[in-house]
Amino acid sequence: SEKRERTNLNTASEQRLNDEGRWEDLIELYVRDIERAVDRKERARLFQLVATVFAEKLDDEDQAFDALVEAFAADPVDPAIYTRLSALARFSASSARC
Repeated sequence: SEKRERTNLNTASEQRLNDEGRWEDLIELYVRDIERAVDRKERARLFQLVATVFAEKLDDEDQAFDALVEAFAADPVDPAIYTRLSALARFSASSARC
């Protein structure tokens, strides 16, 4: 199906961008997928991927936090999102005091 082909293509693109360290391009790929996603859980999953890239690859905790807020808005009952959001909020608050 067309959806499966797009998923396979995105997976290959995602792997290539990850391997090449093209983090901004990887985020753009996820954002395009978010714009097409109709399922709230899929949108939340993609926002979490965006947050991970911002936090772990670009060391941008503020953008990671914003992406997690969007993930939480898409799926407010997912405890994993709440946990990550809370941890990042605590980290941001403690680093702001330094």
